[in-house]
Amino acid sequence: MPFEAIVDVSLAEERAKQLVEDAQAEAKRIVAEAEAFSKADQEKAALKAKDKVDEMISRTEAKAAEEIEKINSAAETKVAVLNARADKRITSTATMVVERIVNS
Repeated sequence: MPFEAIVDVSLAEERAKQLVEDAQAEAKRIVAEAEAFSKADQEKAALKAKDKVDEMISRTEAKAAEEIEKINSAAETKVAVLNARADKRITSTATMVVERIVNS
């Protein structure tokens, strides 16, 4: 094999070695970039999920406050009705007691 062929083969081997190293470096860069995007996407998704949960909690608390207000209003109405009945019975009972005392 002539000397020029040996030099050409050596140069080709060096070039191939350089191409492999460049490809490996590019692959590492692509993987690192993909991991960075993946992490950013995960963080973005986590923030979005947190916002959604916070919104759901706020809506649930608002609905609960409305229900509590309805329950309180209904309870106040019942208390007023019961107080009115009690007042009527007290008046009726007091009248009956006075009549019995007077008639005794």
